[in-house]
Amino acid sequence: MKFSIIIPCYKVEKYIRECLDSVLVQSYQDWEAICVDDGSPDRTSEILDEYAVKDQRIKVIHQENRGLSEARNSALKVAEGEWLYYLDSDDVMPPHVLRKVSEVINLNHDADLVRGTLTTFIDGDVVRWGESRDGYNRVDLSKTILPLSCYFQQYFYRRSTFGGIPFSGPHWSEEKLFFAKVAIKASMLVEVDFPTYGFRNRDGSITHSKMTLEQCLGFIDAMHDGIVLQFESGKSFTPQSLRGRWASLMEVCVMHIVDDMYGEAKNKAWQHWFEAVRDTVRIRPKPIWFRFSATCCLMFPTRIVAWILCYLPDWLKRKGFHR
Repeated sequence: MKFSIIIPCYKVEKYIRECLDSVLVQSYQDWEAICVDDGSPDRTSEILDEYAVKDQRIKVIHQENRGLSEARNSALKVAEGEWLYYLDSDDVMPPHVLRKVSEVINLNHDADLVRGTLTTFIDGDVVRWGESRDGYNRVDLSKTILPLSCYFQQYFYRRSTFGGIPFSGPHWSEEKLFFAKVAIKASMLVEVDFPTYGFRNRDGSITHSKMTLEQCLGFIDAMHDGIVLQFESGKSFTPQSLRGRWASLMEVCVMHIVDDMYGEAKNKAWQHWFEAVRDTVRIRPKPIWFRFSATCCLMFPTRIVAWILCYLPDWLKRKGFHR
């Protein structure tokens, strides 16, 4: 069983060695790391070539700067492994994760997704991976939509099932539509209780920067298009998965409009959001709370209103007030 580790790289000369070293120390040996130098202006390109000479399993693609989505797509076109793993170039792989995941896959031949836990660490700190427990949980997704996950990198993807799903759109949105399509095609998820990804929390990363108007509109489109595709797929939604996707459009998009947009850009973003929400509600009959929350959010487009309507039902249920 071979793993294809896809690593898009841009201006990461400070972090790429640690990233690649976390791949090289894996105890499982059957892997390839496809690193895409997306026109980096620093020494990232030289470092990648240095590592490619050191280990032939590291393959480097040099291309003009085309963005994160196209960098991942370039790697996807040449990937040969049975399983795909997406690793950002400033993050790291947990120790022995390929061996552990391969063992789980060998016990679950029908799995097309494997999801573990996410470990976050502050830039400059030593990574503390925490406890790892044996065992796994199988989740049949043949008729049900996979609940939304904040980090698509926590997953291992069977290439024969998901290798044809490209990334698209500006950053902040490219993985949203990708993961919505994954949720439609997924049949069997295996959940494990050990870390499958190490996320570096650092200043200056894309996730800590402000959205541009193009990114904000793309994010809204990705949320809208993902919900539409999943409603039209014929799969059923659990309350958790439906609320998670609805919250992404209703609350997260509102947060970015309020926090990141100013002046005319904010007006354009609000207009785009209103149109997306109205269109989403028109797709097909929805639960009463879905329509009610949409109406309230359209009348009072503030983050606190969206937050209450999206998350209060789950909170009340956890507290037992539904009884």
